[in-house]
Amino acid sequence: MARSHLEPVTERSQDGESGGRTESTTDDRKTSGDASTASSHTAERSPTLPVDDVFEILSNRRRRHTITYLNENGTEPVPIRELAASVAARENDTSVQDVTYKERKRVYTSLHQLHLEKMDGLGIIEYDRDRGLIERTETTDRFGTYLDSVAADGIAWNNVSLAVAACCLVGVGIAWSGVVPSVSRAGFAVAFLVAAVFALVSSAHAVDAHRER
Repeated sequence: MARSHLEPVTERSQDGESGGRTESTTDDRKTSGDASTASSHTAERSPTLPVDDVFEILSNRRRRHTITYLNENGTEPVPIRELAASVAARENDTSVQDVTYKERKRVYTSLHQLHLEKMDGLGIIEYDRDRGLIERTETTDRFGTYLDSVAADGIAWNNVSLAVAACCLVGVGIAWSGVVPSVSRAGFAVAFLVAAVFALVSSAHAVDAHRER
């Protein structure tokens, strides 16, 4: 198969200097311990993976985005720069055109140093490290069903937010109606409770999103 234009593995910053090592996420640092074990699978590629390997791959959001992007873009090799931009856009809920250099660089480094090597070792993708190109394999297509299951099992934060909002509105209504003694003090208490609950939900959402990266 003809290869497209070679992509440099070391990404350059805007002023021409080589980009340094960027900060990895908690999940990325955990994944680094898997890199050496991934190579042992390389010689035994199979379209059927053990359940533990399937769950391990799908536990990381960047790996899931990688599989989704490859399945959506046909059989041609994908440059890692292009993949990194797409994954960064998904993570930041924006378009590829609006992704910043820092956002793309952070994802690029994570994919190159950790995730793509792991996925290549398990035969889920073909990663040409020297050329910076990623290709689908027979196993890539099989992950579509698994990805649907992961999406179905995820926390529905919109439903959580609606439930919290409803409870807070009920509390405010009770305080305003005068049913609770010492209305003024109760009003302050309810207002504080509303702010605290929404802060708690927002923090949980942020932690969940950070953990999956």
